[in-house]
Amino acid sequence: MRDNLHTMFYMTKIKIRPKSKNYKYWTSTEELKLEELVKTGKISFNEIGKLLNRSSQSCQDHSSILGFSNNFRYRKYFHDENFWSEINPITAYFGGFSSADCSVRYTGLCGIYRLELGECDKNHLDLFKKLTKFTGNIICDKRKNRNTTTVKIAINGCNKWMDDLKNNFAIIPNKTKRLEHPNIESNYLKWCWLIGFMDGDGCINLNPKNYLNISYTSSSTNLLFWIKDFIENKFNNKFMLRNRQNKIKKLSWANCHQYVIGGTRACALFNYLKDFPVPKLARKWQQPKILEYLEQMKQKYPQFFTETLTIPPEWQDWNYKKHYNLEENPPDPKINLISFQNPPNINVIEKEQNLCLENQN
Repeated sequence: MRDNLHTMFYMTKIKIRPKSKNYKYWTSTEELKLEELVKTGKISFNEIGKLLNRSSQSCQDHSSILGFSNNFRYRKYFHDENFWSEINPITAYFGGFSSADCSVRYTGLCGIYRLELGECDKNHLDLFKKLTKFTGNIICDKRKNRNTTTVKIAINGCNKWMDDLKNNFAIIPNKTKRLEHPNIESNYLKWCWLIGFMDGDGCINLNPKNYLNISYTSSSTNLLFWIKDFIENKFNNKFMLRNRQNKIKKLSWANCHQYVIGGTRACALFNYLKDFPVPKLARKWQQPKILEYLEQMKQKYPQFFTETLTIPPEWQDWNYKKHYNLEENPPDPKINLISFQNPPNINVIEKEQNLCLENQN
């Protein structure tokens, strides 16, 4: 194997250490140990050289010959590498959100995850940063052409994420037109994924005729057909007022397609999804006009709102704040001590107010 590698790299004019009497050949055991240490991405070549009793340059050169590189140089910030390994309501939700708005790519052998949102959704990005334990910063970017500001997170060296996102949520580089449905078995988690995709590439609004519309937009028609089948399998049999087929249409102003649900079925779907315990975007799910319209439809057509959320037993006691150790900041005890030790003098305040009124008169 070693002779073949030397021959190949000589043919491509890559300079490597020549064979000589003093050359210390790499053994197969050393190569396996080198590969194991390098692929962790947590040890520098200097430390690897000390462990293998070789120079750091020798370790770096031989790892490039064998075809793998060290991601240690990308590890200025850290994150939870196993965040996407477990599929739960939160990872399913952000899996749908990432299917809509994130981008993933490789730079060499280094995986990069990037999520960019509007400035109004910065709180949502803050939550994602806390959940993933990312130690980097949220970057603000001003777009001069549109006069808008975006916020984004870019995580380098997330090769474990790349594998989990591909296996669990079918998120791959250049996913725009070839995105597929997630690999999730539980229908409850599929609905969580669908809410996340709605927050990313969906729309909830009242049309000019004062009807509720829910739309999903994507350049992947395969994904939209899967969304259409999944929703209609649950709601068409119970909430269909007439034999009507919602079609997936291509938008004339963009290179993408859209699936729209309207009327009573949209109200039933919205009423069913709004109670899921996932961190939904308030600007989409807490619109006063839509909530008022929903209550009116419930009073007018109560027979179409019999479907209620039933959480499976394995997720009934599950709380994402406890699971990810997200606790609200407790009040500062010093402030409470000061307020109790030095309570405000009401008489003094009333005298100052009376003096101000006399001066004004």
